[in-house]
Amino acid sequence: MLNDRGNIYREDAEWYHVLALFAAGNNESGLNHLNRLLRDNIHLYYFLGTELQAEMVSIQALIQRSSGTGEQPKDAW
Repeated sequence: MLNDRGNIYREDAEWYHVLALFAAGNNESGLNHLNRLLRDNIHLYYFLGTELQAEMVSIQALIQRSSGTGEQPKDAW
């Protein structure tokens, strides 16, 4: 049980790391980490379904708005 809890905390930390990369403007690194994390946790695709797709659309829009401007969008964290 303790090992399961440790894995949950580790996975949460990895998700927050991905979000921090996007927030810092490291879009390529963020996408690489996100792809690796989703590949390693393929069951999340089945669990999240269309919700994940909707979130990815908003993340892509955020990346497109901030790319090339050299600054974070006003609604970034």
